[in-house]
Amino acid sequence: MFLFGSKGADKIPSAELMQLLNSIFNKRFAQLESRAAGITLQLTKEKERFAMSCDNFERLNAEPYTEDLWNPNINAINSQKAAYSTKLRNLVSEMDLSTQDALDVYSRYRDILLAVDDATEKILKANADFKIVLYCYSNHLREFKKSFSSIEQLRDTLKKELESRAADYEIYYRICSNISRLHQHTEELELLNGSISALCETSGSIDESSIGREEAEVSRKISEKAKELQAAAAQISDLSNSINMLVAPLRKASRKFDHASGRKIHITDFIEDPINTIKGKEDYDRFIDLVLDLKKYVDADSSDVKNRESTIASITALAASDMLSDINGLEGMKSRKRAIESEIRDLERIMDGLKEGRSGIASSAHEMERMHKAAEELERSRIKLKEQIEKEFLDNYSKKISIIM
Repeated sequence: MFLFGSKGADKIPSAELMQLLNSIFNKRFAQLESRAAGITLQLTKEKERFAMSCDNFERLNAEPYTEDLWNPNINAINSQKAAYSTKLRNLVSEMDLSTQDALDVYSRYRDILLAVDDATEKILKANADFKIVLYCYSNHLREFKKSFSSIEQLRDTLKKELESRAADYEIYYRICSNISRLHQHTEELELLNGSISALCETSGSIDESSIGREEAEVSRKISEKAKELQAAAAQISDLSNSINMLVAPLRKASRKFDHASGRKIHITDFIEDPINTIKGKEDYDRFIDLVLDLKKYVDADSSDVKNRESTIASITALAASDMLSDINGLEGMKSRKRAIESEIRDLERIMDGLKEGRSGIASSAHEMERMHKAAEELERSRIKLKEQIEKEFLDNYSKKISIIM
């Protein structure tokens, strides 16, 4: 029960809850918008500067340094130089800094951070693939280094801005989910009450045409939910694969590290199943510490890890990733998938009731009682969600509201 009552509370129709929440959210995140927009503007300038560096380097007419190379092929080196410039120019041009599609301020700049992370990771990989160019033209890469360093610094600054507001965003996301569930329950209750009314009207003589229309409507909703379920499952699969692909290349090295270190906490446990092993920030911080220790182990001459360079590159990519956000996002997706499955089951039960109505069973007292109980349960869930949302607004935003349903 809502302990503070509704006296002095603003009465808000449920349909206007998201508008109210977004208004509060945007005010609280106005400083993030201002700072992140400034960072993004600087990133855009550095992106252009980096692309210009690619053009200048490609046009550079200077002999490569080949003093310590055995039998160098100047033409091949120059060809690599042109390919390297083109590769970097393409990578930086693909770094999307637009903020058009995201639903809220935090998501917009989180998407930008992910784009910059991806671009910097790919640029580092390109550097590894074109080592000969970096060696032969090391005295001509000052523009690249300065611009790339600026991009990394701006990325880290943006990341800190987002991390400082992550807790506020989690609150906002939780309230969003509850509002969405409230709307879903309302829609389901309306549908169920409609079905009950239809069954009441047919208690004497079954109107098959009326039940048929109800069946068509429920069938349509089931089809829509099935598509949502398929999309949710695909998202979960894609994100799970993405997380597992980050750790997969480190399985052999992690076993050797655990064997050599003799520690009680094994990095292998995290590597084998990061999704179920990392439960929160404390687990994630412990994991990252182990990953950094693994890097030192692999880099040491005493280690017997094969493919050392590719293993270190995989460790670097893992350490630079935001796996904790991905795992938290995965939990949200799984929760949404379970909610959709529950909604489908409810709709299927309603469909079963309608089919029974078509055969005359739906008019029985037992069936009517079952559907009334389902409606009562939905109404209890709605009231509980209503009170929970009201409390969230009060606890987190000092906003006293009374939701009108």
